[in-house]
Amino acid sequence: MEDWQEQTRKLAASDVGFAAGLLVAQLLQTVQQLSERVAAMEKEWQSWREQLPSFIQMAQALQEITQLLPQLRVALEKTQEQLAQNFLSRWQEWQGAQQAIEWASRTLSYQQSLKQLIADVEAATEKETFVRTNSTRIESLVFPFSLPPSDQSELDWLRSALEAEGEKVRNEALERLEQMGISLRLPKEGAPFESAWQQIVDGKQTDDPSKNDTIVEVRAPAIFIGEKLIRPAQVVVWKGPSRLRG
Repeated sequence: MEDWQEQTRKLAASDVGFAAGLLVAQLLQTVQQLSERVAAMEKEWQSWREQLPSFIQMAQALQEITQLLPQLRVALEKTQEQLAQNFLSRWQEWQGAQQAIEWASRTLSYQQSLKQLIADVEAATEKETFVRTNSTRIESLVFPFSLPPSDQSELDWLRSALEAEGEKVRNEALERLEQMGISLRLPKEGAPFESAWQQIVDGKQTDDPSKNDTIVEVRAPAIFIGEKLIRPAQVVVWKGPSRLRG
């Protein structure tokens, strides 16, 4: 009888033995993988079991919050209503309320008028004709936006803030006009009169000969489209006694 070791050798050397060994190896590998997966699942389950009390507490807290939400909503609505009433009452008692409303209304009106002006210029097919017929609207852009002063010093901050808002819109409008080729030029007071782009609309008497024909007041800026003068600047100049009569 052959030795068992020899029989094992022959079996392994045969095709049947090789296939059987390969199948056993695969089964052993699958069993190992399943064992590792089971171990991981046991570990994960243990972690969930440890965290389960915390999840239960969170669920209970969420349920309590959900039950409190209607009460919180009612309380917030009452608080909001009370705050609104308090604000309205204090606003009505505030002495500066009327002045604040007037300033805000002027600022809003100014902003709307400039936005409308820019919209009208953009829509105009004949820019030169539009500028000539709307020179008064356009020339106002050269002067800074300002609000009438108040004797209530506590309102100075509000006046400054509203004027800053008006100036922001004015500068934006000027920039947009320049992009469309329309520009404004403002003469300087004390500078000599220049007939090329200025027009004298009035004169003031002076005994100082050095002031003759210098600008004392600017009534309106000059308006250009590109390099073309559309409307000259309107100025008041100093005149000596004899020249004023002439």
